[in-house]
Amino acid sequence: MIQSTCEKFEELGKVILQLIFVLLALVPLYITIRIAYILLSLSRYASLHFWSTLIAALALLGFILKKLKGLKRLMRAKNLSRLDAVLRGLFLAPLIFWLVLSLSLVVYIEAEYVMIRNSYRRLFLSHLKSYGKERLLDAAWNITLALKQEFKGTYGLNVFIPSRIPPFLSPILSLYRWTGGMGKLIVVQRMGGCGEFATAVVTLLKDVARLQTRKILFEGVDHSLPEVYFKGEWYVFDVSYTTSDYPVRAKHYALYLRYKLGLDEYVSRIVVESTGLNVLREHGFNSSTLVIKAIIDITTNPLDDTPAVHAVVEVFALKNMYDPLVASGHTDERGNFSVQLNGGKEYIVIVRHSYGHSSVIGVTKVYLPPNSCVVKEVRLHKYD
Repeated sequence: MIQSTCEKFEELGKVILQLIFVLLALVPLYITIRIAYILLSLSRYASLHFWSTLIAALALLGFILKKLKGLKRLMRAKNLSRLDAVLRGLFLAPLIFWLVLSLSLVVYIEAEYVMIRNSYRRLFLSHLKSYGKERLLDAAWNITLALKQEFKGTYGLNVFIPSRIPPFLSPILSLYRWTGGMGKLIVVQRMGGCGEFATAVVTLLKDVARLQTRKILFEGVDHSLPEVYFKGEWYVFDVSYTTSDYPVRAKHYALYLRYKLGLDEYVSRIVVESTGLNVLREHGFNSSTLVIKAIIDITTNPLDDTPAVHAVVEVFALKNMYDPLVASGHTDERGNFSVQLNGGKEYIVIVRHSYGHSSVIGVTKVYLPPNSCVVKEVRLHKYD
C-alpha cells in the first residue's frame, strides 16, 4: 500500500512538472502573438507581408496538428498514458508554433523595413530633385518630419512596446535585436518614447540619406535625441521636443536651450549612446571633472581607514527634470571614481559598499564650479 501511494505521488509530480513545462511554453508564445498583433496591425492589414506571414502561420499550424496525430500513435506504441500524450502534445505544439512564428516575424520585420525604407527614399530623392543636392540637410529634416507624423508617442503611457520585451520572453527576437535589428524593429513598430524615436531617425537617415548619425542621451533631463553629421558639423534633429522647427548646430545647442526653452540648467551630462563619449563641450556646455575618493571609515582610529574598492557610486543632480540619477559606476582599485559633469551645479554623491557582514554608506553634497576639477573625499560608515 505504501508503495502504491508513493507511485501515485510520483505520478502526480510528473504531471505537475509537465504542466509547468506547458506553461513555460505558452508564455513566450503569448508574448510573440502580442508582438505579431501589434506589428501586423500597424500595416492596417493592407501589407502583402502581413497576408503572406498570416497564411504561412496558418499553414504551419495545420502542419503541426497533422504531425501531432502521428505523435499520438507513436506515444501509444511506447505505452504512454493518455494524460502523458496530451501534456506532451500541449508542450510541443505551442513550442514549435512559437519557434516558427518568431522566425516568421523576423522575416516580416526585414521585409516591412525594406518597404518603409524605400518609401522614405523616394521622398528623399523627390526633395533633392526639387531643391537641389545642396539642400541635403533639408531633405533629411523632411524625412524626420514625415516619420514624426507616423510615429505614435507613448511617453508616460503604460502600453505594450515590442522593442522593450525582456530577452527571456522572446529570445529569438532579442537575438535579432542584438545583431543589428533593433533600429529596424522600431521603424516597423512606429511607436515608443523619445529613445525609440531617436533610434528610428538614426536608422532611417543612415540608410536613406547615407548620412552619419548618432543617438544622444541626456542625463539630468529625461530625454534622448538623434543627430546628423553634415559638412563637418553635428546637427541636432530633435523634431519631437527641443528643436521642433529646424535643426540646430550642436555647438550652439546650449545657448539655444537657454534662450529658447530654459532647459540648459537641468542638463548634467550628454553622452553618445553607442560609445559612451561625453560630448558636453561639443554642445556648448562647460565640462567639469568630479573625482570621488571613497574611504571605509568604521572607527575613530585613522589606521583602520581603507579604500572602498569596487564600491557602488551614484551621482544625483539636485536640479533635474525627471532624471535625478546622472551618473553611476564603481570605484577602482584605489577607491577612486571620476566622471565629467556640467559645472555650475550641485550634486549629491552616494557610495555603498559591503564590509564583512555589514554594509557601509557615505553621502556628500558637492558644488562643481564650471570648467573645474574637484576631488571629494567620501567616508563610508556602517548603517545597519
